[in-house]
Formats: sequence, C-alpha cells, structure tokens
Amino acid sequence: MNAEKPSTAGLMGHFSGTELGRLLSKLLGRETLFSESSYEAEFTDGLKQLKKQLVTESMRHLAEDAKRGKISAEDLHQALTAHKK
Repeated sequence: MNAEKPSTAGLMGHFSGTELGRLLSKLLGRETLFSESSYEAEFTDGLKQLKKQLVTESMRHLAEDAKRGKISAEDLHQALTAHKK
C-alpha cells in the first residue's frame, strides 16, 4: 500500500480479512450522504456547528463557575459579552 496516497483497492487489500476490512466494505457499499460538490459547504457548516457548541458549553461552564463562586458576576458578564462578539 502506498503510504503517500492510499487507494481504495490498496486499503481494502491491506485490511482484507479483518474486522476493519469488513467495515470498510460495508461503507463502500453505502450511498453517500451528499455530493462531492457540496463537501466544502458541509465541512464549513460542520465547523460553524462545532463553534456554536463550543460557545454554548463555555457559557454553561462559566455559569456553573459563577454559581459556585469560582468567578465573580462581573467576570461572568465580561466573558459572556466576549462570546457574543
């Protein structure tokens, strides 16, 4: 198998007879969820969703820290304001 740029056939041959090989075979038999022309848009949207989740989780942790007295209300307000920018 060429380590620089593996081919589908090379991967299948390398993992032939293994559980991973069986899983790869199943994946190859499935229809793709979106077309190749929309890969970039799907990737960009995925990044946006991850960033949104990160902000939500960060705000939740900040609120918990404020409840426990680990940070002041003013620090919480500043952090939340910074997240909105």
